[in-house]
Parts: sequence; structure tokens; C-alpha cells
Amino acid sequence: MKKTTLLIIFSLLAYLSTAQNIESFPFSTATTDNLFAAKVNPAALSFGNAGGFGLLINNDFQAHQDEFSLFFNFTNLAYIMEHNRDNFFHTVALSQKVIRNLYLGSAFNWTDTDLGRSNQTLSLLARPLDSISLSAQVKRSYEADVEYLLGFALRPLFFSDYFKDRLTLSADIAHKEAWQDPSFNLQSELADGLLLNLGYDSTEQLFCLNIEIALPHLQAGSITPFNQDYKPKQGYYYLNLSSKKRRTIIMDSAEYFFDYKPGPKIVEQKRESSFGPFYLVSGEKTVCEVLTEIEELSRDDSVRGILFANHNLLTSYAGLLEIREALQEFKEAGKKIVFYYEQANNLNYTLAASVADKIYLNPQGSIDLSGFSMSLPYLKELLADFGIEVVNFRSHDYKTGGNILSESSMTDEERQALEGLITTFHKQAVDMINKGRSDKLCKPVIEIIDDGPYMIAGRALAAGLVDELIYQDQVEEKIKGLFFIDGIVDHRGAPPVRSDWSDKPTSKIALIHATGSIHPGKSRLGESIGSDSLARAIRAARQDNSIEGIILRVDSPGGSALASDVIARELGLCRSGYQAKPVVVSMGGVAASGGYYISCLADKIIAQPVTVTGSIGVIGLTVNLEELFEKIKVNWSTIKTGEHADLGALHRPMSEEEKDIIREWITHIYMSFTEIVAEGRDLDIENVHRIAQGRVWSGAEAQKIGLVDKIGGYKKAIEVLKELASINRAVELVSFPRRRGIPLVLESSLASEYLNMENKSKLPESFDSLLKLAETYSQFGDERVLLILPYEFNW
Repeated sequence: MKKTTLLIIFSLLAYLSTAQNIESFPFSTATTDNLFAAKVNPAALSFGNAGGFGLLINNDFQAHQDEFSLFFNFTNLAYIMEHNRDNFFHTVALSQKVIRNLYLGSAFNWTDTDLGRSNQTLSLLARPLDSISLSAQVKRSYEADVEYLLGFALRPLFFSDYFKDRLTLSADIAHKEAWQDPSFNLQSELADGLLLNLGYDSTEQLFCLNIEIALPHLQAGSITPFNQDYKPKQGYYYLNLSSKKRRTIIMDSAEYFFDYKPGPKIVEQKRESSFGPFYLVSGEKTVCEVLTEIEELSRDDSVRGILFANHNLLTSYAGLLEIREALQEFKEAGKKIVFYYEQANNLNYTLAASVADKIYLNPQGSIDLSGFSMSLPYLKELLADFGIEVVNFRSHDYKTGGNILSESSMTDEERQALEGLITTFHKQAVDMINKGRSDKLCKPVIEIIDDGPYMIAGRALAAGLVDELIYQDQVEEKIKGLFFIDGIVDHRGAPPVRSDWSDKPTSKIALIHATGSIHPGKSRLGESIGSDSLARAIRAARQDNSIEGIILRVDSPGGSALASDVIARELGLCRSGYQAKPVVVSMGGVAASGGYYISCLADKIIAQPVTVTGSIGVIGLTVNLEELFEKIKVNWSTIKTGEHADLGALHRPMSEEEKDIIREWITHIYMSFTEIVAEGRDLDIENVHRIAQGRVWSGAEAQKIGLVDKIGGYKKAIEVLKELASINRAVELVSFPRRRGIPLVLESSLASEYLNMENKSKLPESFDSLLKLAETYSQFGDERVLLILPYEFNW
């Protein structure tokens, strides 16, 4: 909207200036959106077809070498420099899409010799249907003459799949002191890349013929006017180097494999940090962006397949399942997928095996396929040696978030919960490998995994895990021979020119990310969830009349109980408050404890089978450092006015009465948690308690017990929301909160360095997780009672 406002201000200022008459070309204002858009109808620039560079010369160039025009066109801006005899003429045009199918434009024309001798054009272009285009212009010359121009275009063969955009009839009529006789145009492209435009000016009784021959990015044409005796007059030749790919007279049947490198790191939400009018954005791709790119590749006729070359994706298990679904749809479009590895880890090999047509491995490479494991450090005895006692208050034995600090080893309940999770993860991996590669394996998948890892490439080949051992420089020739392609490319071709006129109506859906631990205050986008920020985003989406529904994408282990409740309250208002609208939660890798709390009031919850969720329970941790202070000879003295004024003091153990206060607090929050789950999931409280008690569930298990409605990802969430909101047309995802300012995108490594977004401890994974845990807990300040699942599931 700001761009539109600036354009209007520019247009009005230029229009009020005194204004050489702009030469008109024999094109209709309602149809011309190509090289000459800035000349004929500036509003058509932002339609998107005009981009590129052009040269126009007199067809008698030997006699008129000093007459030429240069065109520099961009999506919203164009500059034209014209030379005629001894004068230079300049035109600057601006354009902006105002709303769907409506475009606003302005052009300002002046000479080198006299800036005051300028002309101004204001224009509109409306294309409500693929078969109808309307235009309106007002021109003001330096002599203060005003001319109005209306244009109308029709594609009469709109009912034909082939001819619907290849024949166009148009008419333009001008008013200058009185209405002029109309001009008419017939524009055709009966064969790809051969354009014929015939114009007739009924006022002057003149014909004009435009013939253009198009290559994908180069067009050559002529413009020839005829007098009343049908004899040609002085005309023009032009060349256009277009930024978009046009239909061409040359059959472009080349097919390629696309060397796709979406990662390695793929995130749920980009990390951001703002300063002044700018905001830094990390350069990683999001899961949603990768899904969109794969869908676009499936529609690209020049793309025969995708190659993942030595590219291990770093994302959650749930994220890989979403990517797998997109790749399966890519294959259903008749396309191929090839993976080449030097080293492959558990999940990336599982992904490859489930969708690949071929898997190649370096002769010295390895496949680390060996199943799943978790190792956790327990620090009770270490802390005790230092005189530190951690008191772990928990609502139930399955709520094990503080166990690594308060226990000497894994409890039976914790082992049972975690074994259930990794068993689900293992079963999912076995099923994926079976579906994609069972006919090539030398034995059952479970036995293959038990024999892993495959650190010697020959063992992987003998087991049937890969199809051949080759070096990376051999991959292209191998793919060419198998799939009869022209080569492998690592960049996408230019998009095609639009042949349709109108954007189909869409329904807007808000997409809101909730990524990271939950705490009060402001979010750090892509890292943590601030209750103020997320609640404000949900509220803005609910109160926005253009939004028909909300998708809340949750990837969070939880955190602050208070902050979780603030967010859940705002989500609940979407069901029953002012301007209520449907909400669907789409769960990522983890949506547990507080992450489930903020989800449970949604109308529907969608999760992947390997999403970690549940953990409906409460923990509270306090620390007693009395023995430590004795060891280091630190003495404490206390004065207080209330019996419990020093509750939680570090220098002494808690009394039983004080412990009962904390236990009562935890019980109260647990009961509130179960009540909100019962309300949101329409379950009785006894049933909620049975499946709660801190138990962690996979998405597949959660669906069976009523905590999740359906299995799937973004696509399923959109499908469910469309049904809830009675949406029968395509949807447009609108990110909330809406960004303000100028984005500066950094590569992921730079983002991590300058925005301090990664832990650089370089410690072994088990100990590094302790530092991350300490960093997470530091976000909660003095809040002692939490809804959090502290585990990280990285394989």
C-alpha cells in the first residue's frame, strides 16, 4: 500500500507540471503489456510481461541513423531514451498492482533542451477475466491540452484450450475536445512465436501492421503503417531481449535434471533481527518454501527430474516427511529422482530410499543406517559432589523434564516414554525403506538396519542399499544414459510470459509460526516464542476481515506456563470471540507440553506420525546450594517480614511447608492444563488425565487417543481449513505478523555469526545439549513452574 501511495503522489506531482507530445504506437492500450508498455499504457508494466531491454530504429536506417529508441523495462519501473535529429527525449514510467487484476501507472516525458516541455500520462489497466481487458488514460501535454483514452479488448475464443489467448480484438477511443473515431486492432499468435498485429485508425483511415518473430528471450519485429492507398510509409524495426521466456517458433524440447540444493539446513521459520528501517533475515529455506519449490519443479516441462548430490538435509524428522510427500507427488507427475552420496545419515538415507529411482554412492563413501538411539547425561551425583541439590517438583513421574539434574540414571517411566518414541521413529523408517526399496534389498529391512552402519561402500552395494558405486563426476553421464536428458542444471530457467490475463480469486489464510521455547514478552522469530508477540499476531489475523482462517504452525517444546496460557487465550477467542474464525494447528517436529497447551484450543490439529507431542504435565525446579556455600566458606544471614518472603532462597533447603506450596501450585497448573485440553479436544476430564500425567506421544499415537485429529503437514492443514471455512477456491497464505521495513537476506552462516543464532561450544553433543538447556531455562526468569519438554531429537 505504501508503494501505491508513493506512485499516486508521483503521478499527481507530474500531472500538475506543465508538460512534446508522446508519439503513439499502433497498439491497443488494453492489450499492450510487452516492450512498449511504458509507451502505450504504463499501468501494464506491473502485469509482469514487459521486463527486458529493447532497441527501436527507423526502417530506413541509412537515412535516419540519428533516430532510435532504447527501452529499459523492469516490473514496476521503465526508462525510455529516444533520439530524434538533435534532441533527446526521456520517459520514466512507474507502475504498481493496486489490488487483484487492477494496475495503476504513470509516465513522465521530457526533453534535454527544455524540462518544462513535458507530458504526463496517468493510466489504469483492469483485467477482470482472462477474456476481457479494460484500460483508461488521461494525458496532459506541455500545452495544457488534456486527452482521455479508453480501451477495450476481448478474446473471443476463450472457450478453446489452444486459441483462448491467441486471438484478441480491441478498440480504443480518444476524447480531445470531442470524441474521436475509434481505432481497432486484431492481434493473433496462431503459431507459437509468430505474432501478427493489425491496426486500423478510423480517424486517419490508416492501417498499421506489426509482425514479430519470437525466440525464448529474443524477439524481432517490424511496425509498418500504410496510407489510404495501402502503400507502406516509414516504419520501424525493433529487437527485444526479454527477461521472461516467450512462446517460440523454435521447438524447445530440451529436458534436464535439476541439481537441487535446498539446504543443508531447512527450518520452520527464518530467523530475524531488526534494526532501524531494516531487518536481517537468515538465508535458510523454510519447509514451506521447499514444498513450494518442489511443486513448481513438478510443473516445469523442462525439468525431467531432480538430483540431490551429496546433500544431507538438516531438518526435523517431521520436516523430512513433508518433503517426502512433495517428492512423491513430483514422481506422480512422471518425473524422476536421483540421490548421490559420499556420506548419508539415518534419516537422509531413509528419505532417499523411499522416493529415489536411483541411489549412487561414492566408492569410498558410507551409509550410516543403524537405527535410532538416545543417550542422556544424569548429573545428580556430580552436582552433589559440588554441594548442589536440585529439587525436582513434577506433577507425575512421566513428566521427566528435570530428571537429568535430579536423578542418577534414567527412571523406568522416562525409559518407557522414550523407548515408545524411538520405536515409532524406527517403524516409520522401516516402512519408508520397505515401500521404496524392498525389492532391491538382499534381506528384510530390520536385518539390514541391524547389520549397519555401512562404513564400507561395497557392503552397502551388496546389501542393495545403493544401485552403483560411482564418483560425482560420473553422475551426469549416468543420468543422461538412463533417462535420455540433455544435461544437469543448477539454476531454474526464466519464468514464462503470462498468457492469461486475470488472477483467479483466492481466499486468504493467515500463516503464523510458533517456533522455539515459550516465554513472556517479545519473540525472537525463528528461535523463541514471546507470548506478547504471538498473541498479537493471532489477534491481528482474527480481526483482519480479509483473512478467512488461520493456520498456526507449532514447533515448540513448551516453556512458561503463564506465557502459554496467554497465547491459548488468544487462540480460544478465535473460536468464540469477536470476529471468530477457524484455526488449524499444523505441528512440526515437536509440539509438546506448552507447545500442546497453545495448540489444544484449535478447531483441528494436524501432526506427522513422528511429531513429538503430548507431555501434558508440569515441572518445577529449585536449587539448594547450602553445602556449596559451606565448601567455599560463604555465610548467609536473612531478615524478612513474611513467613515465606525468602521462598526459594538458594542458600538453604526448603521446608516441607514451602514444598507443599510449590506442589499445590503445580497441581493447580496441571488441573488447568487438563481442563483446557478437555475443553479444546471435547474429552472428559478423566480421559484427559489418563493420557496426560506427563506422557509423551508420537503423532501417530496421539491421533489414536484423541490429542490429534489427522496425520499430515501443511497440505493437509490447508485442506482441513478450507473445509472448516467453506472455502471452494484456491488459497493464498499470508504471513503474520506482517513485515515492515526493508529485508536484508543473509546466508545462513553469516546470519548465525552476526545474529548470534547458533551455539558454538563445539562440545560433544550430550554436553552441548546441557548448555542449550541452560540457555532455554534462562529465558523464563524467575518463573519456577514450567510446561516444557527439554529433549532434542536430532538424527
